[in-house]
Amino acid sequence: MGDYVRLSEGACVETGGLDIGGPLPYSHVSKPIVLGKGVWLGYRSTVLAGVTIGEGSVVGAGAVVTKDVPPNSIAIGCPAKTFPKSKG
Repeated sequence: MGDYVRLSEGACVETGGLDIGGPLPYSHVSKPIVLGKGVWLGYRSTVLAGVTIGEGSVVGAGAVVTKDVPPNSIAIGCPAKTFPKSKG
C-alpha cells in the first residue's frame, strides 16, 4: 500500500478466494493486491485478489475491480471499467 491511500467506509480489499475448479472441499487461494500512492477507494467498493490499482487512481463507490487499473484513472461500475482522469 502506497502513501496517502484512502479507504472510504465499507471499502473491501479481498486477497482470498476459493478454487471452485477443484474437488470439494474447495481449497483456499490468495493473491496480493497493490494500491499505489494516492489511491482512493470509494464507499463500498471492492478490489479483488491479484489486482493492482495504479498511482493516483480513484475507484468509485460500489465498483467491483477485477482487473488492474492504470495510474491516474477512474474505475467505476460492476465489473469496473476504467477511464483516464481528466486534467483540470
